[in-house]
Amino acid sequence: MIEKTELNLEIEVSPTLTEAEDAIRKGSFDLMVLDISMDISEGGNEFFSDNHDMLGGLRFAKELFLNALELPTIVVTAHESFLEKSANKAQVSSFMSISDLKNEFSDLLGDLFLGVVRYQKTGWDAQLFTLVSEATDI
Repeated sequence: MIEKTELNLEIEVSPTLTEAEDAIRKGSFDLMVLDISMDISEGGNEFFSDNHDMLGGLRFAKELFLNALELPTIVVTAHESFLEKSANKAQVSSFMSISDLKNEFSDLLGDLFLGVVRYQKTGWDAQLFTLVSEATDI
């Protein structure tokens, strides 16, 4: 969506958590648009497989925080709520709403957290465009 706008931005896409970690370590970025649900290993592309984490983006942000990597962040998701599996993956250990997600990111990133966009049929693209425009001062 961002590539289709008139914003003149250099965009790097990392389809998995592993690739995102590598990109952050190697590059210099002004903004991160982070999908909350991520493939967590190379070749992981099945939504509910062991290679997919519905809260992978939150785990990624926590890792950045722990490594003192500060980056303005916009979170995107298609979900209204999130189920987190327990360690044995047989049971759901917790439930998280978008409001809970906003609070988690706000506590974690402070002013670097710019907002959550829920992509859906209409309106999400304008909301994302506004947040990206404000973050990049365009």
